[in-house]
Amino acid sequence: MMQKPLVGLSGVRLRLFVAVLLLLVVGVMGLWRTLAEPSIGHRFGWSAQEGVTAVPTLGVGPPLAGVTALLATTPDGAVQRLELSAPLMAETGGLTLYYRDQQYFYEQHAVFWTWLTQARSGSVRLEVEHAGGVLPVAIRSKTLAELGLRFWVPWCSALLALSVGLAVWVYRAVDGAANWYVLASLAYSYWMMVVAGTSSRLLTQEAVSFQWLHWWTHAAAYLYLIGLCMLLWRFPVALDGRWLTRSRLLAGMALWSGVFMLVDVLEWVDTISVGFRLPNLALAVLLLVLYLAQWRRSRGQPLHRAQIKWLGLLLMLTLAVPFVASLYAVVGVFSPLPIAYGMVVFSLIFVGFVPLVTRLRLFELEAWWPRAWLWFLGGVLVIVLDVALLLAWPLTGGHALMLAMALAGWIYFPLRQWLWRRLSDSALPQLTDVLPDVVALATESQVPLSAGMSVRWRRLWELQFQPLSVVVIAACGEVEIRAQGQRLRVPGVGALPALELGLPMRGTRLFSLQDVQRCQQIVALVRRGLEAGQAQARGAHAERQRIAADLHDDLGAKLLTIAQCAQQPDADLQRLSRLARQALDDMRLSVRGLTTGDAPLADVLADWRAETVQRLSEAGLDAEWTTQWLPESGLEACMLPASTHVQLTRVLREAVSNTIRHSGATRCRVCISLQELTLLLQVEDDGRGLALNSGGRLPTRGFGLPNMERRARKLGGTHLFARSDLGGLLVSVAVPVGAGVSATMDPP
Repeated sequence: MMQKPLVGLSGVRLRLFVAVLLLLVVGVMGLWRTLAEPSIGHRFGWSAQEGVTAVPTLGVGPPLAGVTALLATTPDGAVQRLELSAPLMAETGGLTLYYRDQQYFYEQHAVFWTWLTQARSGSVRLEVEHAGGVLPVAIRSKTLAELGLRFWVPWCSALLALSVGLAVWVYRAVDGAANWYVLASLAYSYWMMVVAGTSSRLLTQEAVSFQWLHWWTHAAAYLYLIGLCMLLWRFPVALDGRWLTRSRLLAGMALWSGVFMLVDVLEWVDTISVGFRLPNLALAVLLLVLYLAQWRRSRGQPLHRAQIKWLGLLLMLTLAVPFVASLYAVVGVFSPLPIAYGMVVFSLIFVGFVPLVTRLRLFELEAWWPRAWLWFLGGVLVIVLDVALLLAWPLTGGHALMLAMALAGWIYFPLRQWLWRRLSDSALPQLTDVLPDVVALATESQVPLSAGMSVRWRRLWELQFQPLSVVVIAACGEVEIRAQGQRLRVPGVGALPALELGLPMRGTRLFSLQDVQRCQQIVALVRRGLEAGQAQARGAHAERQRIAADLHDDLGAKLLTIAQCAQQPDADLQRLSRLARQALDDMRLSVRGLTTGDAPLADVLADWRAETVQRLSEAGLDAEWTTQWLPESGLEACMLPASTHVQLTRVLREAVSNTIRHSGATRCRVCISLQELTLLLQVEDDGRGLALNSGGRLPTRGFGLPNMERRARKLGGTHLFARSDLGGLLVSVAVPVGAGVSATMDPP
């Protein structure tokens, strides 16, 4: 239905002109007819507590309580009396149960209309008798301010429903379904225009036209239901069969409606329920049967099934109000709300049809339509229990409703919650069911994609959604639903390709927002696993690079020196022995960094001091060793991380080696201080120093200083090469040592 666009722009413009003109005519005619009735300045109503009351329509003057009658006084003093009772305060005679009461309703209004006509000519004087006395009635023209919500609510509802129906007729395909939809909207709009006039009247409805309008609204109700039945016969698919065709169905409904219209007009039965309400109820049952037939026919067509679900919700909301009103009417309980407000709910079938026409996000129904039905059935259960209690036991309405709600709360709602959890849990496999595949994909797809990983990736989504198809597509940025829920796009993760899944559950439904959320969860799990694995791989690679650099820069250089010296005829055995011991120390230091944990800073400083002083003394240099501490830092522990320990040991050794080999110094000072979680290592001498630029950087690379820069950066610290106060070179490295270093211990 409503998929083929109209051919030709001129056709659309012509239909649009006709639609706008019809809307204007209907709206203006409904307003004109209501304003054509006279006003007596008061709106009459009835309640069980106060009886008949009269409220000024323009807010001028106090309301009248205890209204008993309307009086018509002739010039000769004769007084005619019209008793005002609850039946006469009804909005229309069709709300009564028996036709005799309906006739009495219209006869009394005919009397009052005759008095209005005579009062206009001055032959009688009208008065309202109430508890406070008698109030003269002034007859004048009705104004817009006197219409009230009882007129404007159904008037706007009529135009809204008609505009939706005409929009379908203008902009969508002119097939059978669309035409019947327009018929239903026309019947409803006429129906509501009449309701707007009768509901907002001021007891001033002409009796003859009142009766005819009543019959025409019954005819409109039949047309409304016939239009909806024919709509369901054609939408979303045609239900024509061998023995039941569209023409036979239409003829049967027309004959049914025509016969009972005669029964209603000629009053061949006693009650209006038999003459009008039950025939309408039969058409409503037929509407339900056609809905179930469409539900069955849409099996295996999830897009049609989603449309039927939406239409079912609209019918549920539309028919709920008259259903409830009919149930309570059985036990004599009537709603105090005006019928005009209750009839507005029928417009939902038109307003709610807009998403079906535009096909916007129908897949969202998959997530919440079962819950809507469960809540509706819960409300129906409360109403049925309430009516049953009113019929079975001598309870008041309030007590019966309270007990019905308690029974529903104790029985139905726990059952409903249990059923909803079962439906929700069984709708999709649990994440635990696919967790092995997720873990395998996250851990094994680090390497270039293999055929096994691709198969496992596809199997993961087949297990989760049971789609009709799984197709590899180009990369997509995020999980998204396409083609009104018929396809779901899954983004690629790492080397795993992006996929597009066809209809889930082997084509029995559309993808829903719940499916999107589950897909996002799985993709996030796989992505996080891949990122964790990649981070681990990057860390392992960085550690291997560090070990290789340390072995190359320290142990490799010393071994190369040993090899070169050993090849010389006059090799210095003591030097070879010293170099070998240094190489062994470097190897042990590297192994310590890999196998040991954090070291006490006191032990580290003691080792550094012993080694440094010994090396400087053997080289003939005066050694100075100092440590500085800040007790106010309040640190309690003194542990140095293994990586910091190894790198600072190499920095200290390299700085001391440069002083011994290249500086020509006679004095070397080593100072280690701790302040605000920063360990500062300074080595300075009184040698020749180096030529440094203004930024403290080396103009050329050499003498091991670049290695010190690299090690300081790895530890997240800073370095400085400057001229020392002693006259030579100052090497300064500051690195953070964290919260595990204490300044309250005794320095070595």
